[in-house]
Amino acid sequence: MANMAVGNSVIFQIGKETIYGGTQAATVQERISSEAFKPTYTKTDEGVFTGGRGMAGKDTMSKQVDGTASFLARPDSLGIFLKGIFGNETVSPVDGSTGVYKHIFTAVGTNENDTLPSFTVKINRHIDKFAYTGVKFDELDLSASAGDYLKCDVTAKGKEEVSNTTLDSLTSSPLRAFRFAQGNVYLANSDKEAADITDIKLAYKNNLIADVQTTNTGYFFQEPECGTREISIDLTLLYTAMGETYRKNYYKTDDDLAVKLEFISDAMAVDAVPYSLVIDIPHGQVSDSAANAGDSGKLTQSFTYAAVDNLTDELITATLINTTSEVY
Repeated sequence: MANMAVGNSVIFQIGKETIYGGTQAATVQERISSEAFKPTYTKTDEGVFTGGRGMAGKDTMSKQVDGTASFLARPDSLGIFLKGIFGNETVSPVDGSTGVYKHIFTAVGTNENDTLPSFTVKINRHIDKFAYTGVKFDELDLSASAGDYLKCDVTAKGKEEVSNTTLDSLTSSPLRAFRFAQGNVYLANSDKEAADITDIKLAYKNNLIADVQTTNTGYFFQEPECGTREISIDLTLLYTAMGETYRKNYYKTDDDLAVKLEFISDAMAVDAVPYSLVIDIPHGQVSDSAANAGDSGKLTQSFTYAAVDNLTDELITATLINTTSEVY
């Protein structure tokens, strides 16, 4: 009887490429809950009558990789995915501490030479080992609900699938993932936590332009580039006087609102400096907010927010504190 591959045995690795589409050694091994990386071949028939009983064969016109992955947000390995979705990163020591570093991620610009980094994703499915080259991240969602972990889902576009590849000698992060209980939400530059939140979701979309095929690219497509960035936050909060005030002040007007999300781990990076993730959006508007009764339980209020570019400040900034000393 043939051996059967099982999902629990799948190994997922990723490394930043030095040249777009060139197979790169992995630097991070991530423990995933699911993955769906695959080649997409566009096949077309000639559209002519065959003179027979059935259809004619089809020919491949283009090749591309589509991929998704889901995993928990850990204080160290999350950094490579933030680098992939934002594009820009700086790293510096945390003031007053030794061996702990601050990684600051911001959205890549719109000049001709501004481009997202590309990655090689390696997956061992045991029947075969695959490398997916030229991977760029199109979407990243961070979500947390009461009693659960901070979860990350990514969507990507890539160049091609390579079979029979070699995985690298890596181990997965031993660190615990961030948890909902470690989260806080701050609105309007307040140092007070927003009203009681029960669900948090941040969605970041690069709207990659990944469908340009030319005579120079052959069966493939040009290196994907960012379109207009879309960044949204959806919150569910208990309906309180504070929540109603935010609804009146920001949904019933067009006023600008700053939002900050933070997750402070119980674990220390070094000394008294905890692992942490902080996401700042300085400008945005509330596009929807309502509080309605659906059952006999506590009333909740929805709160939907979208980042706005004022062309001066950073569109979004993510700060990750950990012990990784180099940029991802």
